[in-house]
Amino acid sequence: ALVSTALLLGVAWAFSPGDYRVTAPASIEGRLQREIVAPFDSFVVEAAVHAGQRVSAGDEIARLDDRELKAEQRRLRAEEAEHVEARRQAVASLDHAQSRVLEAQIEQRRARLALVDQQLERTRLRAPFDGLVIAGDWQRSLGAPVTRGDLLFELAPLDSYRVVLQVSDRDIAELDHGQRGLLTLSALPESPVRFEVTSIST
Repeated sequence: ALVSTALLLGVAWAFSPGDYRVTAPASIEGRLQREIVAPFDSFVVEAAVHAGQRVSAGDEIARLDDRELKAEQRRLRAEEAEHVEARRQAVASLDHAQSRVLEAQIEQRRARLALVDQQLERTRLRAPFDGLVIAGDWQRSLGAPVTRGDLLFELAPLDSYRVVLQVSDRDIAELDHGQRGLLTLSALPESPVRFEVTSIST
């Protein structure tokens, strides 16, 4: 009788609702993170922000060297002006063949100018939304070379975060998608935060 009673109590305890606590290192990061990368090979000449700083959409956060691009822009504009004048003279002298050649050269210079103008605009790196700079500090590395695709800054929005928990192997089997609970951070033990499990990776 004692054995059966103890067994029944054990079963009842196993299936009774209760709190399940998991202790794990946690990190908070933006649900949406945007990387700001170097659009082409260049040098960082200005950096207006650093990690931990808030920015607004459209704020200029850094500027790349544009001297070579501006020199190319001046050269192309001078060539375009020369070709325009030469074409005017060809039209005036009824040299239609030369006029067509010069017209093609003018269009070629204008296409290259448009590309240079786009690159010049991209030397000014701007924040894509209101957010927080979570990585990137170039204020002490002005003049440093960067290669196309290099990560310069990471930004996260101010109102959308996720918590990443590094749960031990013995506890992760008890977790499932959709579970809800309270997160108690060691830095803010008096302010638990409600959460829902949305992703589990092993």
